[in-house]
Amino acid sequence: MGRQHVGHNEIATFAQDKVNLPKDKADEYRAQARRLREKLEGYLGEHPDFTLKKMLLSGSLAKGTALRSLNDIDVACYVSGADAPKDVRALLDYLAERLRKAFPNFSPDQVQPQYKSRRQSVPLNRYSALWQRSKSVPVLVSRLDAVDRH
Repeated sequence: MGRQHVGHNEIATFAQDKVNLPKDKADEYRAQARRLREKLEGYLGEHPDFTLKKMLLSGSLAKGTALRSLNDIDVACYVSGADAPKDVRALLDYLAERLRKAFPNFSPDQVQPQYKSRRQSVPLNRYSALWQRSKSVPVLVSRLDAVDRH
């Protein structure tokens, strides 16, 4: 009896069934991030001087490389303004404050900076039909036109 090798079809089937995030789930999570962004855009329409300028889907979900074990949605938050802190810990606190203001339906305990994680972030924890756990990472921009290009 000769050796049997695993072929491309077997690997592709295994990846589809056990590893990769199904397309319908990925689309659902992308829609959740889009709703966050649209809600912020509505807030910005009423508060044009607000320093949290933009939210964009980022990470593996944005790149199309999300795994079935996805447990959060990465969202880049673009912050502008001379008063935005440069220190990472202070910037996370600043971002959390802005997120609480833009999303008043979140309770304070749902927007808490994480200082000790591998990637420091501000998770938005809201389990409902509309929101999956999101992790917001600040992007500090020095020029507004840099925000508009993304």
